[in-house]
Amino acid sequence: MHGFQLWANLPAGLKMTAPRYHDVQGKDIPLVSDDDGTEVKIIVGTFWGQQGGVDGIGTDPQYLDIFVPAGVKNI
Repeated sequence: MHGFQLWANLPAGLKMTAPRYHDVQGKDIPLVSDDDGTEVKIIVGTFWGQQGGVDGIGTDPQYLDIFVPAGVKNI
């Protein structure tokens, strides 16, 4: 992916605020891994104790890029 836009539904008190643009490099997006090979890139929010690379949105979204290797089953 070369880029993406995240549009957040803001609380009523923030609806008419000016848009904010935030450039985040791939190296600034945390990657956490599990023993089974599952990998999670934390773009926005908190996951497994790590904070994502994008912050200051005005709400509390969670946006993850999850890779699960073939054959891995969640019990």
